[in-house]
Parts: sequence; structure tokens; C-alpha cells
Amino acid sequence: MMRIPLLFAFVLASVAPAAGQARIAPVAAPLSGQLQDRVGAAIVEALVQRMGADARIIVERLEIASVKDVTPIEAVPSPGARTGEVVAFALLGSVGTGASRRVVNIGRATALIRVEAPHAKAVRLIARGKDIEGDDLQSVVDDVPGVPLRRLPTTGQLVGGQALRNIAAGEVATSTAIVATPLVRSGQLVKATATIGGAQVSATLVAAQGGELGAVIRVVNRESRRQLRARIVAEGSVEVIYE
Repeated sequence: MMRIPLLFAFVLASVAPAAGQARIAPVAAPLSGQLQDRVGAAIVEALVQRMGADARIIVERLEIASVKDVTPIEAVPSPGARTGEVVAFALLGSVGTGASRRVVNIGRATALIRVEAPHAKAVRLIARGKDIEGDDLQSVVDDVPGVPLRRLPTTGQLVGGQALRNIAAGEVATSTAIVATPLVRSGQLVKATATIGGAQVSATLVAAQGGELGAVIRVVNRESRRQLRARIVAEGSVEVIYE
């Protein structure tokens, strides 16, 4: 399981935890504290992968209906889940060995999810069809309630885009409201980096898909025609994902 480079907390409704400590709400079935912590960490990791490493994830009122003790534990939020709401998670694990190893459902959990993340807000009412300028938006780091569990675009990504609908003053700017300027376009040559045997290597590949920061796209080796999955990390740059 990857290391999680951010602060997270499990918060009891009636008791605030001491700084740096994780607290777990009571659960229906008797589970070890270590297993509860692993479920909580799996939920945070799943949200970091969706919201970005610069997001602060707060998990409250965690309730674990059941879970088997396997390693690792992966948490998958329900489709359509949003921040600021109670979210249901399927808990997955791998069992078996060799060719018989497979992913199985090992339990379920629910939790109230709050996220604080860098994002853009509308400074004024933005009419549908308007080209977005720098003074239309402001960059803030704040709680983002009611948004889908995916990385929010930055002001820099949205400037130059176009409003798809009317946007109220103070509203969080999302990619469903504004067409963001993609950092990578389909057919573009991109710098791809990968870590192999502890060493970082780079190559020029072709993007088979376009996308914004954090998006996972397909890239192609021009010589071998091999397709790979990569995450967009900057304009014209991707990081190859090996699974």
C-alpha cells in the first residue's frame, strides 16, 4: 500500500481527537483497532487517488459493517458519491496464490467524507458561453462540499476555457461547469517518465488520449506500438503506471 502524503483524521462526533491521533467511531462488529485503522487508511488512500495528494481528507462517523482480515485492503466508493455526504465503500481484497489469485469483496463500510483541497471559485456571476479570464476566478484552499470524488481543476487550467452553464458567484468551478484547457491533447508527443528497478527513465511517447492534470490516459510507444497507461503530471508530461 502506498504511503499517503497528507494529514487525515477519523473523527468521533462527540469527542475531538488529539492532534496527530486517529480515532474510530464504534462499529457493529467487534474488530481489532489495527484492522479498523487499515480500513480507514484504505478509504483515505482511495480518496487521495481521486481527489489528489494535495487534498486533506477527513473521514467522520466511520462504520464498518463487516470485513475480513486480508492484506492489502482496497476501498471503492459507490458510483456518484460526493464530498460532504455519507459514502458507502466496498472493501476489496486479494485471495489465493499464483494463477488462482483473485479479487473478492471482503466487506463494506460507510463514512461521512469531507475534503479540503485547492480549487477555483467564481469571483462573479459567469454567464454561459463566456470565455474564462484570469479575473473571473480566484484560487482558494477550502472545504469543497457536494462535488464528485475527483480532482478539481485549478484556476490556471480553467483560464482560457469556456463556461458550459451559468456559474454563480462563489461557486466551486468544476470541469462540468467549465471546459478546462487540457494539459495533454490526443496525438501529442509527451515526455513520459517511469521508475524501473529503482532508476527513473524517460522517453517520448504519443498520447492516444487527451486530459487534464491527474487524468489517466493511454500512451503509445511509436516504435513497438505498445500501449501503456500513464497519469498526466504537467503540461506535456506523464508518468507511466505499471500494474
